[in-house]
Amino acid sequence: MLATLAFTGMRIGELQQLRWEDVDLERNVIHVHRGGSGDRPKDKEDRFIPIHSKKLKPMLESLPRKSELAFLMPKDKKVSPKKLRAYLKDLCRQCGFQNPWQYKLHTFRHFFASYCAQQNLSYKYVLEWMGHSSSAILDMYFTMNDRHALAAMNSMSFEAEKTESRTVLGQSGAHFRKVLPQPTHS
Repeated sequence: MLATLAFTGMRIGELQQLRWEDVDLERNVIHVHRGGSGDRPKDKEDRFIPIHSKKLKPMLESLPRKSELAFLMPKDKKVSPKKLRAYLKDLCRQCGFQNPWQYKLHTFRHFFASYCAQQNLSYKYVLEWMGHSSSAILDMYFTMNDRHALAAMNSMSFEAEKTESRTVLGQSGAHFRKVLPQPTHS
């Protein structure tokens, strides 16, 4: 269950109501159309989330089909967000995470959005997969990772060619073209 949250960005209510008929392992897609109030997703729109073929598909293929629901708690009970949250916090404690009580099921949704951003995936895809209608909402999920920020900074080239014409902004705010002198290296 936790892997599905992490590799799809689904909401817990959507996972709770996911049925096997919504999981198409031949086409590698999950159809999200249940899970919020009124048995509809929070955004009230159906959406399709691709199934990662190496990370998620093998796990989904290995699950037993005991019910029409894709995920069940122990003793074949419907997923309880409260019990799953308690399991997550206990798992984080056992793994030695600092402040394991800070982790929530929604943390996996943040992880998914942040990871998509770090992999430079298109906003269009991430918006669709997560069920958002505007990038302003998605922006709150994107977090800066120092390693990725450093890599982005280091990817910029500040090296000038032998002579290069550049637009320069003067103190008055006026723009003009200027040929910059070639740097000399000793």
